[in-house]
Amino acid sequence: MPMLALMYCSPLLYLMFANVITSIDWASILLMLSIGVTGLTNPEEFRISTVLYSCMFVTMFLAYTKFITNSGLTAQNIKKLCVNIIYAYAIIQIIQQIGVLTDSYVLNGSYNIGIGNLLKVNDFTAEASQTGRVITAIAYGFIKSEEIILGVDKISLKYLWKNYKKLCLAFLYISFGTASVACAFGCFVLMLYFIERKHIIQGVLTISIAFVLFLYMETELSIRIRTFLMAVWEFDARSLFLIDPSSAARVGPYMLYAEEFDISNYNVWLGYGCDYGGIHAYSIMSDVDVEKNMGVGGIINSLYDYGLIFLFAFLFFVIRVVGVKGYELFLFLIIFSTSAFNMHTLWIFFIIVYTIRYLKEESNKTLQLC
Repeated sequence: MPMLALMYCSPLLYLMFANVITSIDWASILLMLSIGVTGLTNPEEFRISTVLYSCMFVTMFLAYTKFITNSGLTAQNIKKLCVNIIYAYAIIQIIQQIGVLTDSYVLNGSYNIGIGNLLKVNDFTAEASQTGRVITAIAYGFIKSEEIILGVDKISLKYLWKNYKKLCLAFLYISFGTASVACAFGCFVLMLYFIERKHIIQGVLTISIAFVLFLYMETELSIRIRTFLMAVWEFDARSLFLIDPSSAARVGPYMLYAEEFDISNYNVWLGYGCDYGGIHAYSIMSDVDVEKNMGVGGIINSLYDYGLIFLFAFLFFVIRVVGVKGYELFLFLIIFSTSAFNMHTLWIFFIIVYTIRYLKEESNKTLQLC
């Protein structure tokens, strides 16, 4: 509800803080137009509530880029916020798991929580896989804000463990304390950030060995990841759905889109209309015809719905406005591109990246003045 309230107010906030129209504004407008054009290209599939909801996320982000310049926000503020969020997630996870084990009250109960199963709790999010994305973005925000405070390009894992041991343990507990492939995978991908270029071979080798050893453990999570990777290797969305529907819901639609891609197809460029991707992908993978969006896929759904025109506008927005590049682009493609466009998990990452970039630029200006 707080997010919705902020989204509804975002146009007013934008008008309050927008002094001039910049390239950021034009890129945002272009992105919203690439979504709204489906009303002309696929009027029979057009649903204004879906389009407006997607545009509200863009407007909220645009308002934030204007608001932040007048906020007095500091890296110390971001660091403190991220620390508190990580600890809060860990505490709620403990409470939930105790509730599950004792068959008592579970905070923020979800459809996928099973009584008597210690694992698979959803924390503050709707499901455990969303927790993986949120906590990865928050942990990255903490790391980057600490770097700004220290005035260094990159901190090390050794530094983190020495100075923030409790926080590291809380993060690891969240990442591996549920049977969520997304949580564990997010942790492994985040570890890649700490590999220095001169040690990239040793670093990748070390993390790979640790990952392989983890896969051969006979735990519920390692078995799920092992089975998932084998199905992905076969590049068969239908088989993947039979093995692990949860993972298939995020990865399967990418496989289907690659199979069906035809650059000469009109709909590939302008889309098939609202909700086509979610309905089509789930129907194909499950071999059951459905009539409503089942929430599978991620950005690929929007690619199905709005076409390559949307993709070009979206990538321009991500790179030019949000400032996603380098490792952050890798993090986006591997972790956050499986979040739907109108999901908060994607926009939390965008806000973190933009905020860090803004604070870094402000820090550099201060150093130049000194």
